[in-house]
This record gives sequence, structure tokens and C-alpha cells, in this order.
Amino acid sequence: MSRERSDRPPLAARERAIVERVAELYAAPPLRPARRVRFDARLAERLAAPTPRRRVLVAASFAAAATALAAAFGLWTFSPREGEEVAAAPTASTPLGVATQDDDAILAMMGPIADANDALPDDYRAISALVIGE
Repeated sequence: MSRERSDRPPLAARERAIVERVAELYAAPPLRPARRVRFDARLAERLAAPTPRRRVLVAASFAAAATALAAAFGLWTFSPREGEEVAAAPTASTPLGVATQDDDAILAMMGPIADANDALPDDYRAISALVIGE
């Protein structure tokens, strides 16, 4: 069993007995001598073998290169080309990225409206006339 941590209160005698009983019930069965020798030999091999740091460095290098390529491709793909206009970023007057020419339509819809159809753009009124027949 491991040592008790200093920040825990000591276990009472009955609690300690329960912990020891559970540890006995879940303990691995003892190894046969031949299997124990094989286990010890494999453990010694693994402890003596050098750590695979080179594999980790190679994998990290490939990951860094892939990330750099993805970032470069993204910048190249989404950068404006020569002759293209760059869209203006939304300003305080257009918080949802609505085009500036739509401000008048939005403001018109915010005021009192006598008829709901008057607030619709012409395209929607035309579709409504075709579908509903008004």
C-alpha cells in the first residue's frame, strides 16, 4: 500500500481494516517462478531501452509543418486578389453586417405600419401576389 497523504486525517482502526481487506481481495495472484523471471527480464529491457524521443520530435515536426501549410493555404485562399474589392467590415450602424443601403428599409420597418404588406420589399410582395393572389 502507498503512504498516507499528510493532509488526510488518519483512518480509524475499523476503516483501516476495510481498506486492507479490499486490497487483499483485489490483489493480483502471485506469479509462478518462470513467469516472474520473464516479467522481470522484460521490465529490465524496457527500463534499459532509450526513450523514443526521436519519434516524438519527428512527429512534432510533421505536426508543425502541417499546421504551417494549412495556415499558408488558408491565407492564400481567403486573401483578396488583385482587382477585387474588399468588403467593408460591419460598423456600429450595421451590427449584423447588413449592407448600408438596407438601413432605410430596416428603419422603415421599425416605425408604425398601417399594412403589413407595405413593409415587405417589392420582391416579396410580388411573390405574395403570385402565391396568395393579393
